[in-house]
Amino acid sequence: MVLRQALTLLATLLFAATNAAWAVPPRTPAPEPFVSKYKPGTIIVRIRERRLYHLTGPGQAVSYSIGAARPGIQFYGRTMVTQKRERPIWIPTRNQRRLYRGLPGRVVPGPDNPLGSRAINLAANNLRIHGTNEPATIGHALSDGCIRMRDVDIENLFQRAKLGALVIIER
Repeated sequence: MVLRQALTLLATLLFAATNAAWAVPPRTPAPEPFVSKYKPGTIIVRIRERRLYHLTGPGQAVSYSIGAARPGIQFYGRTMVTQKRERPIWIPTRNQRRLYRGLPGRVVPGPDNPLGSRAINLAANNLRIHGTNEPATIGHALSDGCIRMRDVDIENLFQRAKLGALVIIER
C-alpha cells in the first residue's frame, strides 16, 4: 500500500514537471519600424539576417530570431501558410531517415519533439515554420529545410499568422 502511494505521488510529480517544461511562457513583442511593399499579415524571412518579420501595419513588423536550413537546401521564394498545428506530431521524412539512421517513425508532442510547441505549414512541400526543442540552434543554419523559432516566439507568431498569409523567404 505504501509503495503504491509512493508510486502514485512520483507519477503525479513527474506529470506536473513534464507539463511545466512544455508550457510556453507569454511573450508580447512590440512592433518596430520596417519598410516593405507587402501588406500587413505577410511574413518575411531573411535568411542572412536570421530574422523573421511579421508585418503588423504600414511600416511596422514584429521581429523574431530564427534558425535556418543548412546551406544548399534552403528554400527561397514565395509560399503561403496552409495549416497551423498546436502540439504537432513529428514524422521524419524519407530523406531524414536516410541521413540519420535510427530515427523513430514519429515523435509525439512533448519535450523530445523537434517541432516544438507549434508548427505553421507552408505550401512549399514539407516546409514549415516551427518551434524547436533545441533553442541553442536559433541563429544558425542547421535544420533540414525548415525555419526554426524559439517556442515562445512561434507561440506568439502562431496567434498572429492567418491561414493563406503570404510568406516571402529571402536570402
